[in-house]
Amino acid sequence: MKIKEALIHTQDQKIHIPPENYVLMVEQQQHLLRKMVEAVEPCKGMTVPTIKMIPGQLHIVTDEAEDILIASNPGIFQRSGQLVRIITEAAKPGKKPLKDKEEKSPISRSDDALVIIGVDPIYLAETLGKLASWAKLDERTKEWKAKDCPDKIAKTLLARQQWKLPVLAGVIQAPTLRSDGSILQNPGYDAETGLFYNPGKTFFPPIPHSPSFEEAITAKNRLLSLLSEFPFEDEEDKAVALSGILTALVRKSIRTVPLHGFTAPKMGTGKSLLADVIGLIATGNSNCVISQADSEAEEEKRLLTVLAAGDAVICYDNIERPFGCAPLCSVLSQEMFKGRLLGTNKHINVPTNAIFLATGNNLILIGDISTRAILSRLNPKCEKPEERTFALNLYTYIPQHRGDLVKDALTILRAYHVAGRPKQNIPPFGRFEEWSDLIRSALIWVGLADACKSRKEIESTDPVRLVLGGLLKAWHATFDSLPVKVKAVVSKDSEELKEALAEFAPDNKGGINEISLGRKLQKYNKRIEGGLQLERMSDHQGTATWRVVRIEDR
Repeated sequence: MKIKEALIHTQDQKIHIPPENYVLMVEQQQHLLRKMVEAVEPCKGMTVPTIKMIPGQLHIVTDEAEDILIASNPGIFQRSGQLVRIITEAAKPGKKPLKDKEEKSPISRSDDALVIIGVDPIYLAETLGKLASWAKLDERTKEWKAKDCPDKIAKTLLARQQWKLPVLAGVIQAPTLRSDGSILQNPGYDAETGLFYNPGKTFFPPIPHSPSFEEAITAKNRLLSLLSEFPFEDEEDKAVALSGILTALVRKSIRTVPLHGFTAPKMGTGKSLLADVIGLIATGNSNCVISQADSEAEEEKRLLTVLAAGDAVICYDNIERPFGCAPLCSVLSQEMFKGRLLGTNKHINVPTNAIFLATGNNLILIGDISTRAILSRLNPKCEKPEERTFALNLYTYIPQHRGDLVKDALTILRAYHVAGRPKQNIPPFGRFEEWSDLIRSALIWVGLADACKSRKEIESTDPVRLVLGGLLKAWHATFDSLPVKVKAVVSKDSEELKEALAEFAPDNKGGINEISLGRKLQKYNKRIEGGLQLERMSDHQGTATWRVVRIEDR
């Protein structure tokens, strides 16, 4: 494809291109197209290397094949113990449209979304056939004759599990900041980070190298105007939304980031739209949407699938029941996640460098997930929020102005970085220190509220905290700080305590399950809720004793 054709195609799509940036756009498109042309196949008249298949030299020939891949850069990388390539969702092998009666997939993406897939032997053999001439000695004529690349070579190379090919850390579709604060805005593979940057059809103006505080304030105000029609409950809710936009753009450079939740008292308030704003700015597409699984085993497989595919923004949309599971907690607080892929028996270890979003009416985050999330609350304060009218259609506005929106978001972060990352007077957020030091702090620096103030709402609605806190309160009111056995607790004639125990460890008849009670007490040993701490004391005649103490009395 010639660059002129690419520009005409871009203009046909009505992408916003400021005239003063036209030359830079030409250079950007030329850079990417040159890489694409060089990667797909050699130019006419160009001499390609010849690989001679000599019996007994399979390992040598396979080495030559890998060297050709490295030299030619055909878009094949290594990732999570396999060779991979980047394609669109619509181009995935075996991708077929669903029929009306077929069950909807638990994972959905837009057709234009870029995904990472494994390289199979047929594709690898075809690619090697384009990049080199393959020859085999004819035993009768003693002449070297052209052959197709043998499947055996492709299979041997795939089976090695260790390669010299570049490592793919992820795919980005907008400029970003590296972990050291430097700007990544040249399309193609970035060897320093392992990221492949594909800007698609969007023109991105250059990110300023040394923006001032005043430029950061201006950029913040422009982003806030984009969100001005969302009915945020309070200032911290607005900060969470902006955090989502900034975090998605630099997610690959931050070790771990919290879940960003969006909640409202009623449907039609704009929760899903607000989540889509984040994906549209970061990737140019709607979010990858994943449904809530019925079991943790199934949840693990779904998470492995989207992480292996390299989805950048993953959204649990319209959650209808209390939300939280152990696999997602692990993904949010670890850099790598290991498990079995959906629909296979294959175990892989994948990077967790995606941002996770969750939307729901009166969203409840339960258990450990409540310590790994921030929450943005919307409240339209009307009976029929779906009938409201808006001045701006964000699904058309964002694609037209995406380049400028990305520039504004990165200007805030870059300005904060070149200013020396001034320390903000905020408490730490365990597990997410890097996110707190950059995203959270930068937003406070430009005058926004602390996004982590929203965590009070999460804690106040977490059923685990509420039930455990109620039990500790009733326990302490009954026994003070005396150590007691579980049987003594269960048999105590206290209506308040019995109700708390039945809610904490219920059986199927509305009573108390003593076995479950013992296990849960062990699970929450040393846990503090409402200023009270549960403690396991020394065993008495082989049986554990427990007590609840006030922290202030210790």
